[in-house]
Amino acid sequence: MLSRIRRILFILLSCILTITFSIYIIKTLGLKTVEIEKTTLEDGININAFLIQKEDIIHFNGKNSIEKEVKEGIKVSLDSIIANTKGAVFNNQDFRNLEIINWKLKNGMYQEKVLFKQDLEKINQEIKKIDINIESEKKLNKYKNIEKLESEKNELIHKREVIEGSFRFAFMDSEVLNEMKSKLLSNENTNSPVEGQITLKDMGICYPGYIFYGKDGLENLLHRDLLGKINSDYYYEIEKFFNKERPSINTENQQILKFIDDTKLYLIIKVPKKFLSEEEEKLIRLKNDINSQWLESGQTNIYDFIENRRDIIRLFPEIKIEWKGEIIKGILIDSNNESMDNEKVITIKIDSLNHKLIGERQLEIYICDNLYKGFIIPNTSIILKDGKYGVILLGKANEEIFVEVFVKNKLDKFMILDPEENIQLKPGDKILARPK
Repeated sequence: MLSRIRRILFILLSCILTITFSIYIIKTLGLKTVEIEKTTLEDGININAFLIQKEDIIHFNGKNSIEKEVKEGIKVSLDSIIANTKGAVFNNQDFRNLEIINWKLKNGMYQEKVLFKQDLEKINQEIKKIDINIESEKKLNKYKNIEKLESEKNELIHKREVIEGSFRFAFMDSEVLNEMKSKLLSNENTNSPVEGQITLKDMGICYPGYIFYGKDGLENLLHRDLLGKINSDYYYEIEKFFNKERPSINTENQQILKFIDDTKLYLIIKVPKKFLSEEEEKLIRLKNDINSQWLESGQTNIYDFIENRRDIIRLFPEIKIEWKGEIIKGILIDSNNESMDNEKVITIKIDSLNHKLIGERQLEIYICDNLYKGFIIPNTSIILKDGKYGVILLGKANEEIFVEVFVKNKLDKFMILDPEENIQLKPGDKILARPK
């Protein structure tokens, strides 16, 4: 009995000591002095981004026209045998773009109207109705009706692909479209026969790429031709389109091969206009300096020019990005401020070593805006006295001394002081965290 009482008393005493120690810690923390030290503070945002890829699509006529030799998602060289065929005809996406360009020339800036969205929604609804009718006819074994419905469905899917394909040409006028049309019409190899072993070279692909056996329906919505042209209004349309349920791609009478160039990956991100402001100023100056060079180079756009010039691309602002815990190196290559709101769309070229991004479309990322170095002081520690910013420094005898400071950067919760401009403070000094 006595030993039991002693155990209870010991437990109670331990609890009292623990509570007393905790109160001591809280009171100690309650003093809230801040020690001056040189450090680094990173400021950034967590945000969604869309991935644009350099990708080429090859269509083989016939559902079983080729036999695949490699697994989907791997990188293949120019001479790798990727498929075999006893005889097949293929065409690339440019051949199919002829129809899209003709539709675009006929309808003008049709996709800017509400009718564009209404037509797509109407087509998708009609396809769903046809699918329901097909299932009903299957139960009744009415195969002729099923064939007719399948034909109607394929026509609707084709029409939808043409309308969606026009996204790629959203910012091109009729003059540019007619030039593209003339070039495509002059290409004699739009429908090419092939037999035996098939390599990338056989299909006109001029880079080692990652192979996929299908499309995701976003190839034209997030096309490389749109780099630099996407403003926040268009970005909003991408978001809405992306978040909607997308019907499957029709592959009934064809086989699709898609190749992605991992050296040409880009993120487009809608951010506040003040975000990366220093980097944007550097970007504008650099583009002005090299503008005449790329015009004389003969390249069709500035992106092709800078990507072929390592001496130039290394001059562009570097951006730190985090995705799924991994650090990704990026380069700011464009900023679109056309919209009237307080947002802009930036384009970041991704380092070629990030093949894990291939096939992604929307990513949750962290972007670093600034790295601040110096004395990082909480805003609560800085007071305004006689129109001057200052801190309360604790002297050797803990006396309180007002010291004027010169603020380099103001953030939401901190102010950054340059040690060279604030020589009256030195590492190890203590200031009040919340002076009255």
